[in-house]
Amino acid sequence: MQNKEKIVIGSMVYWSRIRPNTEEFDVIDLQVSKKYEDYFACTDDSSGQRCLFSYGEYNRKVFGNRYDALQKSIEAEEKFSNQLKREMGDL
Repeated sequence: MQNKEKIVIGSMVYWSRIRPNTEEFDVIDLQVSKKYEDYFACTDDSSGQRCLFSYGEYNRKVFGNRYDALQKSIEAEEKFSNQLKREMGDL
């Protein structure tokens, strides 16, 4: 099944939002609100923020379950932390 068919309007997806410049690694719950030819739109119910994602980002940045999104954020945070430790050790 291609990613486009996996995404259903009204369903929840989970965005692994990774911002290493501000040291933010979190998971945002989004509701799929619209599907287009090459991308889909989601809404964060808590903030009202709308986000667009390409279908290729499904299972890379946006996941069908919270656990996978959380794992992606944790891995990114650990990678960032290890890189920072290496850089600090080089001083």
